[in-house]
Amino acid sequence: MKIKSRIGILFATACFSLGIHPGFAQYDPCASQVCRIHFAPGNCELKDSSLPILDEAVRILKADSKSPAKIQIQGHTDNLESPNQAMQLSLCRAQSAEKYLEKKGIPASRIAVTSEGAGKPLVSNDIEPGREQNRRVEILLPGGPK
Repeated sequence: MKIKSRIGILFATACFSLGIHPGFAQYDPCASQVCRIHFAPGNCELKDSSLPILDEAVRILKADSKSPAKIQIQGHTDNLESPNQAMQLSLCRAQSAEKYLEKKGIPASRIAVTSEGAGKPLVSNDIEPGREQNRRVEILLPGGPK
């Protein structure tokens, strides 16, 4: 699913079930025109399931190559690490996505990376299904929410 705006095109290709715990409200990884890629605990290695999402970002950015607008990549963690470790891990996750995009031909000048640590959880970190959702990178393309 693609969502067009006057400023840019956002992608929403990774709408899949994450096996959400029945106690949680339904989670849509493509809500708010932001797609998310997820990670294993304590890990910043890209999962194979993340590659199609990143490839779609590459396709969109290459189609709009004359635009100076940047893609924003925000790294996040659950609350299992210390605050310092969480910031380092979320940065590593965001940089993993950044390196993939650069390897696919997106100039570093079009990518902004931020580390959010555990400070912006999507849902409660009290049980594993929530922590799983919070271990993520959010990819915001030009024209999307900030």
